[in-house]
Amino acid sequence: MKRFRFSLQKILDLRAHREQDAKIELGRAVSRLAELAKRLKALAEERSRAAAGRFARSNSAEDMLAYERYITRLDSQKEELLEEAAAAELAVNEKREAYLAASRDRKILDKLSEKRFGEYRRLALLEEVKLVDDAASGRRADPETRK
Repeated sequence: MKRFRFSLQKILDLRAHREQDAKIELGRAVSRLAELAKRLKALAEERSRAAAGRFARSNSAEDMLAYERYITRLDSQKEELLEEAAAAELAVNEKREAYLAASRDRKILDKLSEKRFGEYRRLALLEEVKLVDDAASGRRADPETRK
């Protein structure tokens, strides 16, 4: 019996490649979101330190004003980062949906391939049983020895 060959193997390979690409893109988007979260945390810690240092006894009025400007700048950076994080969250959701769709498409063809391979194995076993039965019953024996 000939080897099993799935007729849609090239399409299956293409879908697996698309799924892998979608997975990589999702990873990048998640990484970007994590980086933004890390920057937001560092910014919050820096703001906390600046707010604590603003009213130190050794600070002059000019130092306190400088701290106030610095805190204002940190707050504006925080707002920018929050906007970026919101956009990154949307991107993660889009990439996740794309990955799930690509994964679903590949799994459909995988199931079909498994089903066809199961049919192939069943037919191969039937053919093998037939050959064994034929050999055991002597049908394939040499015509000279049958006489």
